[in-house]
Parts: sequence; C-alpha cells; structure tokens
Amino acid sequence: QVPDTTAPSTSIATPANGATVSGTASVTASASDDVAVTSVEFYLDGALVATDNAAPYAWSWNTTTAANGTHALLSKAYDAAGNSASSSTVTVTVSNSAADTTAPIISNVASRKTSTTAFEITWTTNEPSTSVVVLNGTTYTDTALVTSHRRAFTGKRNTAYTYTVRSADAAGNIAQAGPFTHQN
Repeated sequence: QVPDTTAPSTSIATPANGATVSGTASVTASASDDVAVTSVEFYLDGALVATDNAAPYAWSWNTTTAANGTHALLSKAYDAAGNSASSSTVTVTVSNSAADTTAPIISNVASRKTSTTAFEITWTTNEPSTSVVVLNGTTYTDTALVTSHRRAFTGKRNTAYTYTVRSADAAGNIAQAGPFTHQN
C-alpha cells in the first residue's frame, strides 16, 4: 500500500476577506483531500479556537469577545495520515457597538386617587423599559417595554401605602425610585 503523502487543502469560505462582522458570526471553511479530511481547526489571531470533525466545517464566533478592529482568521485541515495544510489568512474587522451599561432614568413618579378605594401610580422612563411596583412589600410587574407606565390599585380608604418603582431596560440595566408614600 502506498502511503498517503498528499496534504489536504482548505480555505475560509465565510466571512470574506475584508468583511466587517459583529454579534455572532458564522465562520465556515471548505476542505478537501485525495483520501479524506478528518478535521478542520479554526484559528483567530493565531490561536486555536475551534475544531470541527465533520463537514460542513463551521465555527460560531461570538465577536463580542474580541476587541473591535481587525482580526486574522485561518483554517487548518488534517487527513488520517497526519498530513495538514493551512488556508490563506482572511482579515476581518470586528465592529460591535459598546454595551449599554446605563440604567433607565425614572421620572414623573406620581400617585393619585381614582375613586374612594382606588388609586394609580404613574411614572415615565427615558427609554423603553419593563417595570415593577413594590407596594407595601408586594411586587406588581408591568412587562410592557414602554416609556410611559401606569399601574392601578384597589386599596382601603384613609390608608397610607409605601411604594418603590424599579425599571429595567432591554440590556438588563435596572433603576429604582422611591420609596414614596400614597395616602388613600
């Protein structure tokens, strides 16, 4: 039997050289061999980051773990005889917006009687948010992602209620206002 001395070939199929990527990018490689490809490794800036043992050869890259700017991708294919070959380097630019770390601003918090036993609490936020009102220790959730909030309550006459308002934006940043008192 003639030994296999022919190295496989491989190339990065996606993303294209010069592409801009963000979020989760699919990195794929093509690979072929005169006998069979046994695995393809993926390298980011010279470091091994993933290995795929079956076609289609792919790696799901969370680009938010890399700094914004240019990065080098390359694939390396292996066959059963231990022969290997590397692809040409593909240069891509990572461009992710900065993470939102700013909590919403809660303002215009107010309470008012709507009848002898009912009242409502209203507030606004500077960005769409979901909110909760904690009224005398009980949590009431408002799941709408909005900027203008209103929550109705039924209570007892001549009773004081203590409440706080918490709002969370889509990035999970939380703001709190209060405690406030409503006299029903």
